Amino acid sequence: MPLCELKIPSDQYSSQTKEDWVRICDVVLDDTLNGLEIPDPSDREYRISVSSEIKKKEINISFSCGRDEYGIGEIFDPSRDKMQKTVNKIFGECITLGIYRVRMEKWKGTSFAILDSNSKGETSVPNRFKEGVSVDGVVRLVLSPKVVEGYSQSRNKEMSGRNNCESFRLLGERVAEFLGGAENLVDIKMAKEAEADIGVEVDLNMYDERLSDEEMDFLRDKVGEKVVESGLLNRSGEENVTLWVRQEGPEISVIEGLI
Repeated sequence: MPLCELKIPSDQYSSQTKEDWVRICDVVLDDTLNGLEIPDPSDREYRISVSSEIKKKEINISFSCGRDEYGIGEIFDPSRDKMQKTVNKIFGECITLGIYRVRMEKWKGTSFAILDSNSKGETSVPNRFKEGVSVDGVVRLVLSPKVVEGYSQSRNKEMSGRNNCESFRLLGERVAEFLGGAENLVDIKMAKEAEADIGVEVDLNMYDERLSDEEMDFLRDKVGEKVVESGLLNRSGEENVTLWVRQEGPEISVIEGLI
């Protein structure tokens, strides 16, 4: 699923309405689906991040490949040339909005799922993990305003700062504990706008190793179980929870302006 993340400095967000920023993401995703020849027009997700730590407006597009992602009997793996042409087109359409950089990331060997409260993994335990799991990585949870507000209301009190993320951080720590690595980190982020109510991303640091599709699917299913067991799904009616387990670094195409 292509994910478009629009990054905006805090002092520049009010220059457009929320609807305008979302419309930009839609244009980017349309160009991505067309440029990479993705056959499913509904396969898309956007996220808008706003922070004082962001200095210039940027667009980051990431997608998975290397499998028959769309069930058409062909491996989905767009060429670097196709990626660069798509990036260039997006940049040309967005440069008047003050976009400094467009970056596209192609991730191979990943596993993705959309979760709900009934999600349950069915992948058998690969030989590699018969004696337990031990992989280093970063566990990242990206929360939409909807899920943060809904969780606050369900607790029947105003919450802010760290308390606002307490239960979500606990979930991240449980996922990190399951992974069993010595250097696992947990990162909780709150998006300004997000299509997914909760985005769970696990980036594995495999160094010179590479996990098979079966092993990646097993980790995805087990992490998904941790998310379901947390009780955070559907607490406030959220129905869109995405999970993405990735390994290795992505192949990158990028274009930058002079802003």
